[in-house]
Amino acid sequence: MIFALKPCRRNRRHSAAVWIAVVLAIATSACTSPSTATLGPVNNVILVSIDSLRADHLGSYGYTANTSPTIDRLASKGVLFERAYSTTSWTLPAHAALLTGLDNQAHGVIDDGIGMAPGIETLAQAAQNAGLATTGFFSGPYLHPVFGFGRGFDSYINCTSYAATKQVALKKPLPHHMSHADVTNPILLTAVDKWLSTRSPAKRNFIFLHMWDVHYDFVAPQHYVDMFDSEYAGTLNGRDFQNNKAIKPGMNPRDLQHLLALYDAEIRYTDETLGTILDRLEDAGLLNNSAVFIVADHGDEFLEHGRKGHRLTLFEEVLHVPMILNVSGQSLGHKRVGKVVSLVDVFPTVCDLLDIQCPVGSGQSLLPLLVDSRPSRGTALAELTTAQFGIRQQAFVDNEGKIIRWLNASKARYFTTAQLDEKSDGEWLPIDKPQRWSRAARDTSKRMDGRLLEALRLNAKIIRAGEASAPAVDDETRDHLRSLGYIE
Repeated sequence: MIFALKPCRRNRRHSAAVWIAVVLAIATSACTSPSTATLGPVNNVILVSIDSLRADHLGSYGYTANTSPTIDRLASKGVLFERAYSTTSWTLPAHAALLTGLDNQAHGVIDDGIGMAPGIETLAQAAQNAGLATTGFFSGPYLHPVFGFGRGFDSYINCTSYAATKQVALKKPLPHHMSHADVTNPILLTAVDKWLSTRSPAKRNFIFLHMWDVHYDFVAPQHYVDMFDSEYAGTLNGRDFQNNKAIKPGMNPRDLQHLLALYDAEIRYTDETLGTILDRLEDAGLLNNSAVFIVADHGDEFLEHGRKGHRLTLFEEVLHVPMILNVSGQSLGHKRVGKVVSLVDVFPTVCDLLDIQCPVGSGQSLLPLLVDSRPSRGTALAELTTAQFGIRQQAFVDNEGKIIRWLNASKARYFTTAQLDEKSDGEWLPIDKPQRWSRAARDTSKRMDGRLLEALRLNAKIIRAGEASAPAVDDETRDHLRSLGYIE
């Protein structure tokens, strides 16, 4: 069946003329290509966030190793967004952006020890308010309910191996070192099975799955490692990744190759787990007239710019994330969208898919892109603030290029889109001499300032509406985070 697209009911920012054009595009598509379906209201949305997953390590994004057969299969019959970006390079603010539709400066969760403001509506709340059953599964410390992520879920299920420890009993965030060494895929699968066997059937559902195991440490079962590097005879392993002094610039190239294989093994392990979960949901009838939306919160660096892991820079390795949308029974012919999009666009897109109301945010629904091939400008804003390490960075991506600012070092770098694709070092920009910048760099910088201003205005509007800015986590929890090394 072909449905007419409906605008996200936020503030009806789209003009009638725009939506008439969309409807005409759908009608034209239906007349000229009867086999091509278009997206419309669905009963269920399954939103999957895979922690630390780089886009360029998936087959559907051109990677040659067979890391992602499940995800690639979904992409082959769905929509792949080629230039999707996170709002930062670490889990907490990225998920706040994903689940509120707000840029980081708008939602205010920019550093450790901060939770989402109670007045900011989450995607789960929007779905719950519309009468959907809402279920979430989380597998890592920064998705803990203390940060506000449980808001709006009928059930929000902890899938860490240490969920029965005192930290959880005391409603604490989960231990840093334990989370890195954790293996959560089998626990997540068991939790989904248990939920399916005990749930009260609902006609419409919003289901959120946070998958953790791609995040370091890289400790996938050995048979997955053997898929990618069975001949390695060295001593490097994926444990204690952050503190492993052998992982450094200039390291043995063969060891680096093995490190990437360990990362790929985690991706394949997680991809197969996702495939099994989707099979179980299908058996339960939850994939009928349903959308599966796959994203990541950030990637990881493997010394491309001399750094490892994440939460250190805003280079492509950590900002460029996968974004794939698949709707059951509606093959889109492996459509690829080249426009720049952001994690904040997921919220309004899900609202459109479910035909429910959502609040004004930083993002825009992506559904019009699927029926309108005309060029349009897309943008993505990213920020990184870590007081503990004195890091303050901003990045902005549009269809022409990308700029990164190091605010604490008064320097910047500009990349054209071609330079990003070629992994070039880009153009260094003297902050104090903008007259020396290329016109493209100046234009992108101006657009970045406009997006930042919009986010700050939106945050101020939230505060004026009586929705207090993001509150600090309580003193007891802050002490616990400090003891675990999260904050000073």
